[in-house]
Amino acid sequence: MTASGTYAVYHGAEYAVRASGRGYVLLDLSGVGRGAFADEDLLGQTAGARDDRVKIKESALERLLAREVSATWRGAEVYLEGLADAEHVWYYTNAGPAWAAANGAKGSQHDGWRGSTPLAELTHVRVEEKDLPVRRDG
Repeated sequence: MTASGTYAVYHGAEYAVRASGRGYVLLDLSGVGRGAFADEDLLGQTAGARDDRVKIKESALERLLAREVSATWRGAEVYLEGLADAEHVWYYTNAGPAWAAANGAKGSQHDGWRGSTPLAELTHVRVEEKDLPVRRDG
């Protein structure tokens, strides 16, 4: 299962994008493995360089996309924000205060509600993807 967010495809592998800027993307390698990155695509060390991310040229990407993953949980539409572990997801919803109180969600009716739930309890999972432009001018 995947979560909502921005993703990049590089040499056939898909990575979550942690950050991006003019001409670069910072790819999340956690849970994916380092993979093979061409030297000419790398943009050097990032601040606080870590082994779970790599900064590469945006022009090296095959695809850049925005993904929204939603589902139904206990009668409310929830948006999957990330994996808490292999069997649970973090979610966000605009459901009302009564629903939030009954289901242990944290937040407010103004900012929305957040929490986690077992994957097995989700129904009607929907995935929508939108291609984003990739800067090719280096």
